[in-house]
Amino acid sequence: MDVAKETLASLSAIAAQTGNNLSETERLWESLTTALKETGATNSQILGLTSTLQKIGTIGGSSTEEMANALRQFGQSISGGIVRAEEFNSILEQMPELARQIAAGLGISIGDLRKRMLEGKLTAQDALNAIQRQSQSVNEEFDKMPVSIDRAKNSLDVAFKNAINDLNQATGLTTTLAGLMQSVADNLNYYNSNVGDSSRMSKLIKAPAVSETMS
Repeated sequence: MDVAKETLASLSAIAAQTGNNLSETERLWESLTTALKETGATNSQILGLTSTLQKIGTIGGSSTEEMANALRQFGQSISGGIVRAEEFNSILEQMPELARQIAAGLGISIGDLRKRMLEGKLTAQDALNAIQRQSQSVNEEFDKMPVSIDRAKNSLDVAFKNAINDLNQATGLTTTLAGLMQSVADNLNYYNSNVGDSSRMSKLIKAPAVSETMS
């Protein structure tokens, strides 16, 4: 397996474990890779950071959009070498758990973290080192969390896409499978359009069955 395939497999595993969207996981990894390319960080370290950051977002209850926005700002901080006010405020507003974990890793309070930032003394390397120090604690806290519906749904989505991709590579059957899936979708859409309306119930009963469509 080449490096690209190994990375994709690792990102799929991270997305499935953390219950995050695969495309957002890939985008985060790409931004971290770009931001850290001059630091000598290995791909394994960047993958680990990707996982830790997404777990922090989940622990803090940030939505997918909030997490993406906050981590985009954090990526800019890494690229610039220092955490500035605009980036800090965005992180604090949309992903406060990240700020809390950075403060904990530095052994200071959120108030002192803000003061350090305002004084221009909160470097990106300090923040990264703090997150690294918190990674074990983050993993332990994440593992204790109950799995939400959204998290389970995203994990299932990633697993399903991986299974489809493996099936396609092995047999090339995705065209046939896609047709079957579309038939199911069409029948469900028909059901949703007609159920609850007694005047159209007869049409629903006469609609082609999913099993007949797929046969």
